[in-house]
Amino acid sequence: MTEGHPQRHLHEHTNDDFFDVGAMTTFPVSSANPELVARVAQNLAALHARIVSTGRELATIRIVAVTKTFGVEAVRAAAANGLLDVGENYVDELETKFAQSRDLDLSWYFLGPLQSNKIARVASCASVLCTVSRIKELEKIESGLTAPRSTCRLTTPGERRETG
Repeated sequence: MTEGHPQRHLHEHTNDDFFDVGAMTTFPVSSANPELVARVAQNLAALHARIVSTGRELATIRIVAVTKTFGVEAVRAAAANGLLDVGENYVDELETKFAQSRDLDLSWYFLGPLQSNKIARVASCASVLCTVSRIKELEKIESGLTAPRSTCRLTTPGERRETG
């Protein structure tokens, strides 16, 4: 703790507190909250250990940092830990986080339910749409609004479906 900065609990910090970290560099993720970066690093190390314990090689796994309900600070903390594939469930949150993290080299995934009237908004930010569920959505994407890389999961009749 430095002089003039009273000890506070994490949930009492403001965004201004996160930028008072001493010397700043020009590297974009340098503005990430150091405590949050450390917490993401711990979680990532634990995840890596779990992956390795299954016999899989880390190089064969793509980890997508899902930021649902977290602010752009979490996006920056993920990027600081090398997680450059980022997922979001909500269109408004995707647009906000995308705009606030343009300085980072991220690939955005849209994971939430896709509504055909929001396809243009989603496709302007996300490079991967993970929840295309209707032919109408595919046709709208194909019609030229954009051509994001897409991940398809086919669900056969009678198979349990999951969303989100």
